[in-house]
Amino acid sequence: MLETLCDNKIEKTRYEIEVKKHLWEVDVFYGRNKGLILAEIELKYEDEYFRLPDWIGLEVTSDKRYYNNNLINGLMN
Repeated sequence: MLETLCDNKIEKTRYEIEVKKHLWEVDVFYGRNKGLILAEIELKYEDEYFRLPDWIGLEVTSDKRYYNNNLINGLMN
């Protein structure tokens, strides 16, 4: 049903990777956003210390291009 009602969708595979007792959610996109990979970490406290893994790139938390409502239209187009 969703396939017929939703033309715009975010296509991705989510992986969970534990690094130093922190869980990272890594989304690998395909379809309109093919090539985009985003990683997110949930912290217990706003000022909680964590070490960035070597595979982390730029910080995009406040970049509106990476919000789901914008990714629907395809950031990578």
